[in-house]
Amino acid sequence: MTNYIWETSFKAGETNKIKVPEDAKLLSVGTVNGNICVWFLVDYSEDVKLVEREFELVPSNTAFEKEITVERTYIGTAVVNLYAWHVFERYNIKYFEEA
Repeated sequence: MTNYIWETSFKAGETNKIKVPEDAKLLSVGTVNGNICVWFLVDYSEDVKLVEREFELVPSNTAFEKEITVERTYIGTAVVNLYAWHVFERYNIKYFEEA
């Protein structure tokens, strides 16, 4: 297997779902050309299992609901123009039919 630094960008103000290798380690949050990005350290091979991970971007000074159907972990903050976006990873997600 080979190590890679894997980058993806997010859409601000939305929940973003991405597929990454199962053991991907999130390294940091930042911006590239005005886009909010995250970088992962991945050990990649052709037969690696991909898993879906979900991230939420919340602007400063904005209320957002504490949902009983999801847990969040703060990942980092990225500044784009005059806005600071706070990135949370969502996990243990239970959809309405499961809750």
